Amino acid sequence: MVTARNPNEQVVLDFFAGLNNGDLDVVRAQLAPDIKWRPMVTGVAGYDAETIFTDLLAYLRGIFAPGDPQQAVGLVVSTGDTVVVETRCTGAVPSKDNGVYENDYCWVLEMHDGKIRTIREYLDIDKIRAFFA
Repeated sequence: MVTARNPNEQVVLDFFAGLNNGDLDVVRAQLAPDIKWRPMVTGVAGYDAETIFTDLLAYLRGIFAPGDPQQAVGLVVSTGDTVVVETRCTGAVPSKDNGVYENDYCWVLEMHDGKIRTIREYLDIDKIRAFFA
């Protein structure tokens, strides 16, 4: 189990716990009002405070089985206002006969006043394309 070594790391771990539990109030509480979430994939638009909830998370919760996906945190490191996290994402997808999606992610989160202000999400897009093809 990964534990926080400072307040910024705790905010980030709380963010991932909220995502995993589907507790959008906890997720929202960790985000700065001017949050920008950018999947680092060519051609994929980023998300702001509103579209994180209305577009991104609503879409993801719609394609995965209830309670999924889960982001298992494997590593958290930080310096100053930057926190880097490695996760293993897994989740059953009903439209794929409950096939299990798996992918490794790296997240770079920049903090401001104790809240997450930017998220850069790195992942293997080829795994997504192959699984959802």
